[in-house]
Amino acid sequence: SGVPEFTSDGKAVVFHRFSHGEETWLIDVSTGRPAFGPMQPGFPVVRRIQSPDGKVLLFLGKQEAELWDATTGLRLGQPLVHQGAIVGSAFTRDGKILATGGEDRTVRLWETAQGKQLGEPLRHDGPVVDLGFAPTGKTLLTRSGHVVRLWDVATGKPITGPLPDEVLSPTEAQRQRAAEGGEIGGDPLFPAPRAPLSHPVQGMAEAFSPDGRFFLTLAKETARLHDAASGEPVGKAIKHPAPITHALIRPGGRSILLASRDGTARLWDADRGEPIGEPMRHQGPVSRAYFMADGKIAVTAGQKVLKVDADTGRPIPEEQATVGGRVASPDGKTYLAIGKDSAQVMDLASGKPTGKVMKHQGHVEHAIFSPDSQIVLTWSRPNQVVKGRPVTRLWDLAGKPIVPEGGPVLAVGPDGKAVLSAAVIDGAEELQLWDTVQGKSLGPRLRHDGVVQAVVFSPDGKNLLTRTKPAGANKGQVYFWDSEMGKLRGAPPEGKAAQEVVFSPDGARVLLRTATTAVLCDPTTGKKVGDPFKTEGVKTQTSFSPDGKLLVAVTGKEIRLWSAGTGEAIGKPLVHEANPFPIVFGEKRLFTVAQNVGQLWDAEKGEAVGKPVRYPNGFQPPAFIRDGQVLVTAGRGAPTRLWDARTGEAIGDEIPSEGTGQALVPGGDGKSLLTVTYFGDGGRPSEVRLWDTEKGKPLGELAEKACSSWAVDPQRRHALVGSLTGPARLWDLGTGKAVGEPLGHKEPVRRAEFSPDGKVLATRSDEDLGKVWLWNAADGKPL
Repeated sequence: SGVPEFTSDGKAVVFHRFSHGEETWLIDVSTGRPAFGPMQPGFPVVRRIQSPDGKVLLFLGKQEAELWDATTGLRLGQPLVHQGAIVGSAFTRDGKILATGGEDRTVRLWETAQGKQLGEPLRHDGPVVDLGFAPTGKTLLTRSGHVVRLWDVATGKPITGPLPDEVLSPTEAQRQRAAEGGEIGGDPLFPAPRAPLSHPVQGMAEAFSPDGRFFLTLAKETARLHDAASGEPVGKAIKHPAPITHALIRPGGRSILLASRDGTARLWDADRGEPIGEPMRHQGPVSRAYFMADGKIAVTAGQKVLKVDADTGRPIPEEQATVGGRVASPDGKTYLAIGKDSAQVMDLASGKPTGKVMKHQGHVEHAIFSPDSQIVLTWSRPNQVVKGRPVTRLWDLAGKPIVPEGGPVLAVGPDGKAVLSAAVIDGAEELQLWDTVQGKSLGPRLRHDGVVQAVVFSPDGKNLLTRTKPAGANKGQVYFWDSEMGKLRGAPPEGKAAQEVVFSPDGARVLLRTATTAVLCDPTTGKKVGDPFKTEGVKTQTSFSPDGKLLVAVTGKEIRLWSAGTGEAIGKPLVHEANPFPIVFGEKRLFTVAQNVGQLWDAEKGEAVGKPVRYPNGFQPPAFIRDGQVLVTAGRGAPTRLWDARTGEAIGDEIPSEGTGQALVPGGDGKSLLTVTYFGDGGRPSEVRLWDTEKGKPLGELAEKACSSWAVDPQRRHALVGSLTGPARLWDLGTGKAVGEPLGHKEPVRRAEFSPDGKVLATRSDEDLGKVWLWNAADGKPL
């Protein structure tokens, strides 16, 4: 599986796995169970990126990308396509606009709510290698080769003309040629002579000041401040003594912090181009540079941390851990200064430590705060002197280990209230469970005959499994523990050591796998459930259904099913013409796709239900709705169909889709389905329809053939549909009837979004893209 990451609100974890091909799931932190999934783009995924607001997931392939709604698990619009490799991407801070840059020499802007391209591509003279939005989201900075350019996001027009970083100023002759409509050095025309824009050393987004009013450009030892609205230079060019590696604009001011390869850093007055105070000198490279305390203090970090007063440049003495990075706490009150073999919590307002230095016997490679900002987790790797495995530790803000004996933490329970630490006593490894709230041990030590190789908490945190490493006559063993009492549960199953331990999503079963066999066990007793079954090593992929009731094993073209409750096999193997991918679960049903052919199956009998479903150009992700009673299938450039999951019979007529893709959003009760059809050539607007999932017929009056924008509230009760030819309206997804009067816009609505509780609607229209209108979502009246 891939590296998991929290969503921005901390309520779910984005989890990637490759058991049946590439899948992405959202796991609910409160329950440990999948919120929904899988999300499966129609291409090999190179990278996954979460929008700043956490509402959108971006899946990047080589030449295309897809946007997915992280609150519903549904794809947003059609694939985002370039004519070459996509090499860069950036979201605005509110997550509503995405920019992608590619080897096709273009940057394309996309509205994330609909996955729809905004305007024409922003064309460059070469591949676009970096890009970033200003904090305001109104301007975009792009780099192609050694040339950067500033763009107006609303119009898609360049604010500045491209100039190479070697050119510090155009000659008078070049300015005259530009004024007369000529060209400069073969570059495209630009509307007026502008200051040269050379590429920043850091990422494009970091080139801007925190308030978005200014941005920096760098050319070797030279830095220059620019007005972000016009691109015009501000003040004088700054000549630093050595090549610049870090450059930041002071929050709320016009001074600049620069650091270089020679280990020096300095504050500069951007207006006068003169230094502020003396240089900050490090014995070695500068690894970090930043402002803190609302810009009053400038900080640089190398082997030591140096601080200066940002107004005077005078040093601020302070004893602190050696730092190589920092991590901010969720509440914004503290940050963690990370060193080579140490870490320390710092108060953000004062810049002073909140407690002692957290010493480690190895390099600190990772550290995070708990969601409530009260606990720090660090992960360190042993150095050449200290041998052993990587160590995880928990600390309070005072720098005191939460585990009293300071032992390495091997695992943390799902709710964070229990942790497992390890220690070697008399040659044997003993584990101890701890209550992180009270700082007390839970039960006696968990003694093992051998070195513990893996530990796993159940999703509800009540059970713990540990597995020892095979060594000599000891074949390795799996132990079942009560994680609330710290006691051994029953006798572990006999046989070879398990190489894989997986809990079901509901925590009621655990699967133990060796190279050739697998067996289900009850984690509360440690006893087997049913008979073991054979596997074929890595050729066999096993997983549980989202509700934990089924165990699925895929070997080549065959799928086998077991009841997780009894451990008994269900029916005969489900044979396909090719390797099945994806596999989607419903209530007592599953749907599989193999080489553009889909099949519905009875999960209780292991028998096919209905006839195969074929989409020659490939499937869009299928889904079950209405509590698993209805299956929705869609193909690329093919009609969408509704199927009765009990019989496999089609419901109603085909839902037409002449476009290149469709977004499918079921209503809150699943009795309706909103379809948004996209047309990839850009010459035809999107179409929006509402369908009755019980009859497969159009529902109500919603039928917009020239959609300008659309949005659905989180509860899926109402939808806003904008039009290029008529007014924007609210619609009831249960009845298909209009809600209230049309919204009072004089021009098409281009952006719309509901509040989290679904009670307020915000819109923007062509009449003033800078203005936001608020509406009562219950009746469409203005607020």
